[in-house]
Amino acid sequence: MTPLVLGLSLLLQFSAAAKALLLTRVTGWRVAWVIIAAALVLMGGRRLITLLRYIAGDTSFSIDLTAEIFALTISALMLIGVMKIGGIFTAARRSEEALKDSRTALQVRVAELETAQYKLEVQKAALARAAEHLAIARNQADAANRAKSDFLANMSHELRTPLNAIIGFSEMMKDESRIAVSSARYRDYSNDIHNSGKHLLDVINDILDLSKVESGSAEVHTAVIDVPDMVASVLTLLRYSAREGGIALVSDLSDDLPLLHADSRKVKQILVNLTTNAIKFTAAGGQVTLRAFHGADGGFVFQVADTGIGIAAADIPVVLSQFGQVNGTLSRNHGGTGLGLPLSKSLAELHGGRLELESEVGRGTTVTVCFPAARVGLPLAEFPASRQAG
Repeated sequence: MTPLVLGLSLLLQFSAAAKALLLTRVTGWRVAWVIIAAALVLMGGRRLITLLRYIAGDTSFSIDLTAEIFALTISALMLIGVMKIGGIFTAARRSEEALKDSRTALQVRVAELETAQYKLEVQKAALARAAEHLAIARNQADAANRAKSDFLANMSHELRTPLNAIIGFSEMMKDESRIAVSSARYRDYSNDIHNSGKHLLDVINDILDLSKVESGSAEVHTAVIDVPDMVASVLTLLRYSAREGGIALVSDLSDDLPLLHADSRKVKQILVNLTTNAIKFTAAGGQVTLRAFHGADGGFVFQVADTGIGIAAADIPVVLSQFGQVNGTLSRNHGGTGLGLPLSKSLAELHGGRLELESEVGRGTTVTVCFPAARVGLPLAEFPASRQAG
């Protein structure tokens, strides 16, 4: 009976010690469990020594069977307690790991939701920009439609007036009973018909030229331009209309003008359009100046400056746009289609240049046309073939 009690007690104590050592892996109380395991091992060692002496027949010490049974009971309770505590800690460890996994999964899910939210915000911003662009495009389309309607209304006046004059004067000239062919009135009517027909042709040419530029079918025929001669030609052409309006028409040409390689007809058309506009909107006693000089960036610059009625800053983009007129009544009072500025701008851009307009109401307007440095100072033979062809 005694060896069995000692053996069971020894087994329970070593088992409890082993279990305690295992608990050091699942709890944070490693030192406490090591101490408990060491105490159990010491107790088990004592039991082992007692059991071995008993088996060897050593009778120099006595064994209290009741105390050993009590120790066996305590050992069993300790093993059960350690196992219970181990189970609790193991379950807690598993719960902790499960919680950690859940937290990780939650963090991943939150990150996915944040990514999805960011993508939605990006899409929302893109949609907002698209809506803004659509609104701008719609407003521009509405503005272009209104401008085109205004332009067509004004154009009907510009076309109908000279046509009515041509038809009216020609009908009177046909009736020989009312007017003799040799009379002064007959010659006056002939001049009126000629002037009306020329004005009508100019209007139609402006429309066709602008249409060709916008469709991309306009060509640039590059040649070396004698700028002083061209400016003199423009002033001669417009001096009569300036004199009739009581306007001083002058030129201001730089002494060191470089060569200009461009389309002579188109450059002259730009200068005529801009100078005609300046004369048209300048009151008697005013002045229109046509300048030409070498630009600071190496380009070639023309300027047409007047002391006329000027343009409000908010209206400058309108007068530079196709079909854009600031005031239909004002334009009609001064004549013209309103195509001069946008056509000149398109012709300048066709040469790789640009047109800029500065104006102040009541102080006059300055229009600057800049040709790029690539069109200045090169012998014609060295000028890029692609630019010669337009």
